[in-house]
Amino acid sequence: MIPGLLLLAFMLSACELDVTNPNTASEEEVLTTREGIINFATGIQQYHATSFLEASVVDPGITAKELATTTTLANYLELESGGTDLQTDNPNVLRVWSRSYRLMNMAEQLIENAGNVELEAGTQSGIIALAHFHKAAALGVLAQNFESAAMFTDQTENAEFSGRMTLFGEAVDLLQTAIDLISATPVSAEFENRILGDDFDLENSLLAYKARFLLFSERYQEAYDAAAEVDLDATSYFSLDGQNRNPIYNIWSTTGLEYVAPRESLGTPLLEDGDARLAFYIEETSETSVNDIPIGALRGFFSTESSNIPAYLTGEMILIQAEAIANLQNPADAVPYIDLVRTKSAIVDPYGIGAGLEPYEGGTDLESILEEIYRQRAAELFLTGMRFEDSRRLGRPGPNDPNPERNRTFYPYPERERLNNPDNVPPNPPI
Repeated sequence: MIPGLLLLAFMLSACELDVTNPNTASEEEVLTTREGIINFATGIQQYHATSFLEASVVDPGITAKELATTTTLANYLELESGGTDLQTDNPNVLRVWSRSYRLMNMAEQLIENAGNVELEAGTQSGIIALAHFHKAAALGVLAQNFESAAMFTDQTENAEFSGRMTLFGEAVDLLQTAIDLISATPVSAEFENRILGDDFDLENSLLAYKARFLLFSERYQEAYDAAAEVDLDATSYFSLDGQNRNPIYNIWSTTGLEYVAPRESLGTPLLEDGDARLAFYIEETSETSVNDIPIGALRGFFSTESSNIPAYLTGEMILIQAEAIANLQNPADAVPYIDLVRTKSAIVDPYGIGAGLEPYEGGTDLESILEEIYRQRAAELFLTGMRFEDSRRLGRPGPNDPNPERNRTFYPYPERERLNNPDNVPPNPPI
């Protein structure tokens, strides 16, 4: 497992956490002082936004064919090829794994230490709830990309692995703990102003992620109920700027790394003609990737280095309800929810996303309804890190099928993890 790391005061960049800077505060100063804890909580938000999101969105986005590789770097080409070509020492797979554990470790440090420092009650409850959110997000990403993983980072070796449904369950429990905490002790103005800022809505983000992971756990009624609690007029963003750059912009733009680009038609063969979300997310071009895949230029939440990235989208909550209803009741009962997303215009969506399509007129059997839900998720939730999970869960063609829409089913475990924990790392999935 990831070793217990010396966590520094200002985690404001994507630097490695185990590199000690003599000019930064010591671990004791960070975790045992009021200002240290507040700065650390600010840093975990920025680490999530700048480093964790890059790994959890870009790499699964290549695997699920949202993105095409525009570099000749072997690790990206290998990830795009997938299947048995994807090696256990691939750096991109490693960063999905390691950045999830880094975020988790930071969250665990906050949970363990924030209660021991003198803080205003609402500042303390907010920080601890925020830490629960980040640990849940890390567990959720691990469960979306790997068959199993460890749930804690407090062991350097011999860490036991749990199956992905257990990981989702733990994430849900963490989110509920956070919801209960800030309900009992509402967050302070200091917490909102100094740590969260104006853009991140903690309460609605906790509810939204709870609904997301309940859906992935196939706990449909609970998922429906949690999604119904989210305020559909609210927004929640990870804030970015010229110093803390949008990581998706940075990895595709001509002023950044130029490693990837969006595939045409949002990378899905199901995109419907006239879907306005295509123009929201992509500017179509005549360019192709290094593997001659038609590509475009990113727009939407990735058009500038300071574009904020949503923590969740309104359409996701509606589509969670649609999928839950389809599995709980007559699948036709999901159609009104589907139509809320299909017919939505950008002007009424708090994030500015609208498909502008006609109401659904397809079949109402479960298979047809789930395909339509996938179609809407593929367009509405483009580059949110969920396409890989959605593709498996909703039965899209996999790597052994004709016309595959993803090149793996799950990632192999990083070789570094197997070397550190040989007794507990399970066998790799074949693809």
